[in-house]
Amino acid sequence: MGPTTTSPGIIVVNTAIPKFEKDIVDLTKVKHMPLAFMKERGRVRTGVDGGYEERYVVDYKECPTTGLRHGSKATYEARDYTRWAVMDWRGRMGTDSMHLDEYIKIKDSQTAIVNRYKRIVPKMLTGLRNSVSDAFFLDGSATGNEDEFAGIESCLAAGTGGNACLVGDLVAYPDDTYHELSTQVGQGGTWTTTSGMTSPSSVIGNDWPEGSGDREYHYWSPLLVNWSSNAWGTEEVGWEDNCLRALSRTLMWMRNTQGVTGQIVAVVAQNLMAGFKAVLQSQVRLTQPHAEATRLGFPDALNYEGAAITSGYGIPANTVYLFEVDNVDLMFLTDKIVVTHPVQWEQHDMAYNFLAFTSGNYRFKPKFCAKMFNYAAA
Repeated sequence: MGPTTTSPGIIVVNTAIPKFEKDIVDLTKVKHMPLAFMKERGRVRTGVDGGYEERYVVDYKECPTTGLRHGSKATYEARDYTRWAVMDWRGRMGTDSMHLDEYIKIKDSQTAIVNRYKRIVPKMLTGLRNSVSDAFFLDGSATGNEDEFAGIESCLAAGTGGNACLVGDLVAYPDDTYHELSTQVGQGGTWTTTSGMTSPSSVIGNDWPEGSGDREYHYWSPLLVNWSSNAWGTEEVGWEDNCLRALSRTLMWMRNTQGVTGQIVAVVAQNLMAGFKAVLQSQVRLTQPHAEATRLGFPDALNYEGAAITSGYGIPANTVYLFEVDNVDLMFLTDKIVVTHPVQWEQHDMAYNFLAFTSGNYRFKPKFCAKMFNYAAA
């Protein structure tokens, strides 16, 4: 009689796998503050309806209004305030195998079989968990990332060539396509142009992201902030020269122009974080911990003008990402973050094979995201 999946050791392994899942797959175990905030607010969801969530409505314009006085007449017409965004789903899997030759050598030792999978199973589950969490900062449209979860960088491309950011620009020109909608400004409506005011972007050529205008002008556009501009008022282009002014103004734009009303999280590249803290200390500013971040297990996160500021693994050099927590989702089509299959005997492979997988994706709303980068030096 050949090997089967009812062998005592394999039964024990299959029984233990759910415990491995529970202990290992929790995304907060990677000490990833954005995911911790998202999980706290219910933004990490499992078992979503892939067909329903794939196409979703974006509210992009306001209802036009007219004056009301004695004798006014109303004009009625059908109005469309929405556009459809279309996302895709990404899947990741991990596998392992124990060949028949290895099984024969340890088949009489239940302990040996279980110990082997105590090493292998956690490694596979950890790999899948880390793959999802690390993808938070990835550009899912970049070559080589087609099968990765699509992170925040997927909606943050800046203009190049004639639309490139210059050293005198405070913001770069958004120029990406995210979920089949363009992130460029000016797709509808108008924006103010104040006489005598230097435009924050020489490419855009008006007051945006300051001033005022129509909602449809920037409904799908992120803020791309050039911290290496010489126009922050310091006449310098270095991070430590400009970081406080640039960060303060970015937070102001997010709240006033982009309509952010909730908690903002900012993740800072490691090569920038030390300089940011040094500037705070040199100006005798108290580095206050962020209360909610501390409660979630991140005591080193700072509270800067209400935003939770932290650093971490996987953030590209010279980059700061900012986002409103309540407008980011991590959705899984699977009922659990990672789904595991029992160990199976495969005659063709002459091996016991193990499979774990996940399927889902991140979903951002670009208007509620921002990126700070040294665009003028890029």
